[in-house]
Amino acid sequence: MWRLTIENLKTHWGRYVASIITIMLATAFAMGTLMFGAGIANSFQWKEENRVAGVDLKVEVGDIGAEGESGAKVFDRQLELAQKVRDMPDVEAIWSADPEIFKNDKGDIISTAVLPGGDKNVLVPQEGGTYPTEPGQILLNYTEAKDLKAKVGDELKFTGPSKRFWLDDHPPQDGEGDSAAEFQKLANKWAQQDPENYARIPYTYKVVGIATERSSKQLTGTSYITLADSQKYNDNWFVYYVKVKPGTEEKVKSEIQNLYQPFNPKDTNSPTSVKTQSEVVDIEMGRYQGAQLIISAMFLIFPAIAMIVAIIIVSSTFRVVQGERRKEIALMRCIGASKQQLKRTLVAEQLVVGAVSALLGIVLGIAVSIPALWYFELAGSWKQIASTISWWMIVALFILGLLITLFAGIGPARALQKISPIQALSLGAEEETSLKRRLRMPIGAAIMILVGVPTAIYGINAGIEKFGFTVLGTALGVLGTLMIGSFLAPNLIGTIGKLGQRSTTQIAGQNVRQNPGRTSATVAALALSVGLVTMMMVGAATVRGSVDATLDRAVGADVTLTSFSDTDLVPEDSVPADAPKQNPVEAGTKALEKYLKDPHFVATNLVPRIKVNLVNPDSSEVKSEDWNEDDFDRAALQENGGVAKLTNSEPPQAEDNVLYVIGANEGYYRDLTKDGKLVLKSIDLQGKKHTLEVRVQEIKPGMASNTISKATMESLGGPNAIPQFVGNLKPTDDQQEQVDYLKELQNDVERNFALKSPIMVKAQIYEAVDIMLLSVTALLSVSVLVAMIGVANTLILSVSARKREFGLLRALGMTSGQTKGMVLWEALVSGICGALLGVILGVVAAYAGIKGLNFSRTIGDGLGTEVFTIPWLQILGALAVVVVAATIAALIPARRAGKATPIQALA
Repeated sequence: MWRLTIENLKTHWGRYVASIITIMLATAFAMGTLMFGAGIANSFQWKEENRVAGVDLKVEVGDIGAEGESGAKVFDRQLELAQKVRDMPDVEAIWSADPEIFKNDKGDIISTAVLPGGDKNVLVPQEGGTYPTEPGQILLNYTEAKDLKAKVGDELKFTGPSKRFWLDDHPPQDGEGDSAAEFQKLANKWAQQDPENYARIPYTYKVVGIATERSSKQLTGTSYITLADSQKYNDNWFVYYVKVKPGTEEKVKSEIQNLYQPFNPKDTNSPTSVKTQSEVVDIEMGRYQGAQLIISAMFLIFPAIAMIVAIIIVSSTFRVVQGERRKEIALMRCIGASKQQLKRTLVAEQLVVGAVSALLGIVLGIAVSIPALWYFELAGSWKQIASTISWWMIVALFILGLLITLFAGIGPARALQKISPIQALSLGAEEETSLKRRLRMPIGAAIMILVGVPTAIYGINAGIEKFGFTVLGTALGVLGTLMIGSFLAPNLIGTIGKLGQRSTTQIAGQNVRQNPGRTSATVAALALSVGLVTMMMVGAATVRGSVDATLDRAVGADVTLTSFSDTDLVPEDSVPADAPKQNPVEAGTKALEKYLKDPHFVATNLVPRIKVNLVNPDSSEVKSEDWNEDDFDRAALQENGGVAKLTNSEPPQAEDNVLYVIGANEGYYRDLTKDGKLVLKSIDLQGKKHTLEVRVQEIKPGMASNTISKATMESLGGPNAIPQFVGNLKPTDDQQEQVDYLKELQNDVERNFALKSPIMVKAQIYEAVDIMLLSVTALLSVSVLVAMIGVANTLILSVSARKREFGLLRALGMTSGQTKGMVLWEALVSGICGALLGVILGVVAAYAGIKGLNFSRTIGDGLGTEVFTIPWLQILGALAVVVVAATIAALIPARRAGKATPIQALA
């Protein structure tokens, strides 16, 4: 049997080339995605290992304080126990586990880690740099060096943590430290009164090297210092690292546990834990497990799609090839071959094709993935690259390649072995059998649609909690429609050809009808690939449009600056503790006034704000504190002394005695109302108390949350909190220019004000959506490529089987150009039909998915605006690419058809 199989493959190998390429691409795609998934998973592992490189033990101190014991005593006990660990005979060093943070006079920070040494060093110095070998030296991370504008040889002056934390020794009394500003003033006070213990310690580091950009990304935001330098920083002994003599890890671990055990209360829920490096890495990796599973599942979806397309193409190829061998099969039956022998021969051919394709695909996948892993920085060495390949991947994909081939070829093989020798010599019998087989498709498709559509409607109406029903129902409905569409495509293309004025198009249309299986497979493969690309394009465009509409509807200005504290600003470290207290509204207004005339803005204003306390309606107790109100007619931004309206829609005016809150908070506030009224108590700057009853209502589009009218605010005593800055940026075609300015503004105000801007939110969302769309489209392009190969293969086989027909047409007067045009017409119309069907299915699937996700509720905290968007230009571009690609794929078959001669018709 194997000898016959080999001879058959030698004879017909050219007809299997496209099938081999198709399976090879699908297998290579699967191998590549598995390696990328492994690379991402390994990157988590490497980052955790890099983070604790050079560490032998990690100590996390639990509850070591007795009930009622002061923080100062607990702090002293930390130092005492840490020193005992340092003095253990097998301990070489201990240092804080939290990266040390140093600040210079500009507020820049650097985070450090101890230089591990040897092959554990992650950061690699650039040419001309070295590792730190002496105290006072530092190897700067590439990003930090860039931010600091530092170079090798520079000296950096920073201040590290103080020797002790003032709060442990001097807890604030009642009324002290209630705000960030007061807290900072207390810190300044103790730093000035007792600088030896509470002032920040100054350090000077000489830059001896700057890490390469590539290695810096593997240890983000961290620079190397020596182990000796790490011993200086005693700010945190609740979590610290320990370096021990080789081979003593378990011994020292036990000694540390015994040291801390007497100080842990028996009933504590947080005892002191000591873990080895491998235990630390295993625990951290456990946290990534869910993310890894999700990433792996997402990565496998795309090769699965490519494999489905491959099955369609390969099945069509086998059916055509084996159909052309009907006479050969009939002859074998006539000389005594049984049905089982024929089946085994055909299956053996498929196994050989599958084995060769799978092996080539695995090799191709590895060859392409190695440079890709390096480029995307998922592997930094040959060892890391090798770790992304495992034997189970190779074996599994080899078996999968065999299964794809068998699954695609089993149907044609079974159909062929059932044909008797006489039937094999009759073309009419083939058409009858083919018709019976093809009628099964629309029946099955109709059942899928009848089940899928109601399921999808149920999922959409039930909400996002039942999104799984939406996905299942949409998938069934789309696949059913795809099957019916591909079933009807040959007749549709034949009708189009019949309506044509040229004889070539009429003959081409008739040929499509005579061989419907080939055309149906081509249309189905193209429609599936184009449909998925269209679905992603529509989804991405809808996200962008919905985000735009939601932000424009809910946000009244391009920029808002809101104080972190309602009534005070955080002073600089250098401000004396006894500095006179400023009026908070005046201080906040002064700090924000400089932005009122900033040339980047076309319109600006300061929003009055008020601090209120919420009173429980059933008692006189205050329910919550520091509750802010926002009063602002957002259509009245100042511009050159006049009024400039926002680019967004003008919001409604607030009614008096009404509190407007965001929808998610409406229920919370209603629970605190009595008889539909909310009781507010406010204390103004003169110490007067005001009480007012207001109604609670969900905010209207364009209105900020916690909004009251000007009259309502005045009745509560008027503004008593730091105002809010609002502004609109000058219009520009370059959104990145606005984003860059906003980043500078954020750095300028980050000490006291929170910056919010829909421009930055949009830019971040757009970037994420564009990256996702580009990545998914690139992944789906493999499926499109497989479909293109199917188009070319179908036409090549069609041309090969119709040599006599083309020869006869040439004998009757058809020119070589007309013959080529006939084949190209088949490819062009099949491509257009498949692409159009794919667009329709993609739009429908995207619409169902968006409705199932319920964008109007899932974005904008319940105030989202769903804008279903079809990016016609992008879709038309994709259609053009597919149609042109299908036409190009038909060029070789068309040339072959054009070379047919009248002599071949008589051969």
